[in-house]
Amino acid sequence: MFMTIKLLIFCSLVVMLTLFATPGITKDTDRQVWTNMTAMGPIHDNHRSIRYWLEIQDRIGEDVSQLSQILLRPGLGYEFSPTASAWVGYAFIHTYRPFSQQPVDENRLWQQLLWSKNYTPLKLSARSRLEERFIQRVPETAWRYRQLVKTNIHTTLPKYDVVITEEAFIHLNNFNLQKNRGFDQNRLFIGLGYKASKNSTVEVGYLNQLIKRTRGNHYIGNYLALTLLLT
Repeated sequence: MFMTIKLLIFCSLVVMLTLFATPGITKDTDRQVWTNMTAMGPIHDNHRSIRYWLEIQDRIGEDVSQLSQILLRPGLGYEFSPTASAWVGYAFIHTYRPFSQQPVDENRLWQQLLWSKNYTPLKLSARSRLEERFIQRVPETAWRYRQLVKTNIHTTLPKYDVVITEEAFIHLNNFNLQKNRGFDQNRLFIGLGYKASKNSTVEVGYLNQLIKRTRGNHYIGNYLALTLLLT
């Protein structure tokens, strides 16, 4: 137990040193803390194939000095098998600096397919998500596709995994009088997962975000990411 606590503390220190060792450049890069609480489960014991999804995120930016983004994402899904499910839902996002110079609200519809499977040394997961984004002061609907791949590498410590997540975002159309179509952003997460109980998992680690900008320099973010998963 003492060794596992030391391992968790060591990983947290590595992440913090990565975040704060070098100065940031205003508007082009930022250091943030992202928190995520996601709960998933059956809506009723008699209807276990019908699932609920509730996700809440806070993203504290501007060198961890203010709330830069808040996200609320509820949804409903149907589990076809223990490894595959389909989902539909809604999301509300409020965004401010450094992602937007002025506060902006977004309403979003989303549909996704989830797949996951356990193997002896690891667990593989994939999420394919389509989003229809209704952004304040933007006349067009912005369509975006997201593809996430996640690997949980089991360790010799029964409750601990090494977690690696890669997600690519692709704009499917041009909007807001800009040539947005094509690559939008990429997120890469590397961290440690801890199985706190049968139905809860904590993940902590480093998240790198690259956002392509149609005007000016691209954005690079270096974040401490904290996630609580409830199932």
